[in-house]
Amino acid sequence: MPIVSGYTSGQRTRTYPGAGGNTVPLLSSFYFAFNNENFLGEEKPDDNPIVDIRILAGGAYTDLSPDAEKIEVANNRLLVGFGDQLIDYPAAPRYYYRVKHLLKPNAMAKRFQIRGDYYAGRGNHSLAIPAPPNFQHGGALMGSVFVLCGFKVRYAKPSNHKIKSIGIYEEAGRVHIELSDNSPYSEPPVSDLFEFVVDYAWVNRSGQRVRLGEENGLGRPIFNEILNHVKGEKLIRGFRFEFTEGEKEIHNFGITTSDAGMRIAFGDKNQIGVYNQAPAPNYNYMIQWVEITPLAIMI
Repeated sequence: MPIVSGYTSGQRTRTYPGAGGNTVPLLSSFYFAFNNENFLGEEKPDDNPIVDIRILAGGAYTDLSPDAEKIEVANNRLLVGFGDQLIDYPAAPRYYYRVKHLLKPNAMAKRFQIRGDYYAGRGNHSLAIPAPPNFQHGGALMGSVFVLCGFKVRYAKPSNHKIKSIGIYEEAGRVHIELSDNSPYSEPPVSDLFEFVVDYAWVNRSGQRVRLGEENGLGRPIFNEILNHVKGEKLIRGFRFEFTEGEKEIHNFGITTSDAGMRIAFGDKNQIGVYNQAPAPNYNYMIQWVEITPLAIMI
């Protein structure tokens, strides 16, 4: 299970052993947070507008958008990005990142990628995707489950935007992509056009215990809220976050899974336990997950 973390700015490619080759990387955790060091070398939470968020691991996939520009990531590498309109420049804001994947052999998972663009501010956009593959097992065709491998959302014109909502998930054979601010729903400006990449896999259910779950609720303005009832390593099938009171600049964003529980984050720097400089924002969340473990073999 490769995992990587650190501080950087702009876009960063890191060594990520196992991503590619004969395996499919399935997203288990991701977390981003803007941070600035003060003159004493201490970390100070910061927030910024958003232009680009991305997590893309190396490896082969079936390309469902051959006419759209590809982002090449070599095997055993991971590309991360979290930034404002300076993300492509040396002055891009500093941030912390942490990403974790579970690797499945190609025989157990089939990876796909779909890319395109859409207008922000118009709510949820969805695209039909091919039916999931049927995996052969003992002469029978077995079902499969949708899991994210990674994603990218980026405003096509790199001008700063506060964020109201963000989401990527699958439902009834369609992938839903959302990135919105407070722009009006009719005829949004060109700057609200955003590009997306949805990197996903269908995972074979055969020979595995598969437990699906979905968490919905009101996120409190607390630093990295813990859902204590969702314990253990999970794979992320999809997510959606939306501030209850309009657009905000972003301090942190992520979903991390562990034996201690699922941590979720979506907020600006005015969070309980951090810097209460202004009323902290609540948010609605939806997280789809799956737990996949080998079936016990009786002897």
